[in-house]
Amino acid sequence: MCTAFAWLKCEEGIENGESYMEKLKIRTRGGERFGGDAKYTRLSMIGTDDEFAELCTRLSNAKRE
Repeated sequence: MCTAFAWLKCEEGIENGESYMEKLKIRTRGGERFGGDAKYTRLSMIGTDDEFAELCTRLSNAKRE
């Protein structure tokens, strides 16, 4: 079984990536769970095309919130 994850780094004053993504209704796991920094968060890339499109929409709207 293959797993696919993307690591995201939050910038511009965001100290906790997992909490920030939760506000955007994006489920992630914080970098601290994997021995990293809280600014990093891991996102599962396994899903449907519709789920990926929704993810892209939520991420593109992130700066507006």
